[in-house]
Amino acid sequence: MRRRPASGRDDEMLTRPPLVRGIERDSVVVLYSGGSDSTWAAIKAYDKRRRVQLLTMTRLGLLHQEHVADQVGKLKRFFGDHDAFAHRSVPCDKLFRFILYENYLPNLLRYGSLLLSHCGLCKLAIHWRALLFCLENGFTNVWDGAVRIARAYPERSQAIMIEALTRLYARYGIAYETPVYEQGEAVPRALHEIGFHRRADVEGTGDDRRIICSQRILFSMFLRWYLPKGSFEDYELDMAAFYRAKFSLIEAMTDAYLAGAEGADRLARLVES
Repeated sequence: MRRRPASGRDDEMLTRPPLVRGIERDSVVVLYSGGSDSTWAAIKAYDKRRRVQLLTMTRLGLLHQEHVADQVGKLKRFFGDHDAFAHRSVPCDKLFRFILYENYLPNLLRYGSLLLSHCGLCKLAIHWRALLFCLENGFTNVWDGAVRIARAYPERSQAIMIEALTRLYARYGIAYETPVYEQGEAVPRALHEIGFHRRADVEGTGDDRRIICSQRILFSMFLRWYLPKGSFEDYELDMAAFYRAKFSLIEAMTDAYLAGAEGADRLARLVES
C-alpha cells in the first residue's frame, strides 16, 4: 500500500486550478515544430476539437525556427479555416539551461555521461514551459508528435519520459496525449495521402519545414558510444532514474511557484514570455 504523506494528502494526485479563470476545455495545445509528426498531431486535434493552440518553444541552437510560421499558414490554407489554428512562440532558453546545469557536479558524479542526453533534457524544458503556459491560459489538453520509432530518444520512450510526463501534467489537471505515437514512419505518407505534402517522404527536401536542433548530432554521438555498453533495457532503466530526479525537481519548483511559497521566485526568474 502506498503511504500517504504526514499531511494526509496524496501528493502524487495533487492538482491545482489554472492561474486564470477561463478554462479552454474545448481546445488542444499542440507542441509544434513544423515537422511531419507535430503537423499530423495538429490535424488530428483539428478533426477532434476544431480549436487548436499551436505552441512552439524557441531557444538558441534551434535552426529554421522561421519555418514554423510558414507551416501554420499552410495548415490554415489547407483547411480554409483561419480561426482554428492559433500560434504562439515562447522562449525556453533559461529553463533549458537550468535543466542542463542544475546540481551539475553531484549529478555528474551520480549519473555520469547521462548528462549528455541533451535532446531529452531539451524536451523536458519544453514540456515544463508548456505546462506553465497551460496553467497561465486555462488549457487542459496537451498533445505532441512523439512517435515510437527511435525510442533511444528519451521523449519517445514510455519508460523514460512519456509515462512520467503523463503523470506530471495530470498532477496539475492537464491531460497529455501522444496521438500519433503508433504511426511512426507512416506519418509522412499519411500527410501525402490527404494532399498536405506533395510527396510521401519529405525529410531532407525543400518541403521539410521542421525546426532543426544543431545539438542533435552530439546526442547521436553519445548514443553510439553508450548503447553498446549494455542492453537497451539497461539504458532505459539508467536514463529513467536520471530523469526521475529531474521530474521531482520540476514538481517541487512548480508547486512552490503556484502556491507563492518560499522559493517561488526561483522558477519565476526562469519563465520567459
